[in-house]
Amino acid sequence: MLLKHPLPNSKSFRWTAWLYGVGLALATDEFGMWIRLEDDYWIRQSYDAIIIVTLLLINVALFKPLLSWLKEIFATAKRFVEKTKSN
Repeated sequence: MLLKHPLPNSKSFRWTAWLYGVGLALATDEFGMWIRLEDDYWIRQSYDAIIIVTLLLINVALFKPLLSWLKEIFATAKRFVEKTKSN
């Protein structure tokens, strides 16, 4: 896929994206073990981190209008700060 460069709307691009996502999920699943290097790494923080990451990904996937609204808010705030600095 690195040499072919499929079009974003093609079937091969979607399959590559899904496989990349599965590989990333598997690597993220083992991340806690990489950090702690122990067998028992399922502590409260691990559960909290998984819940937070899952909710964040769900929000990104399902609430694209919310993301565009937040980008607009941040852009407006940035322009406001730049305007107040120049005055």
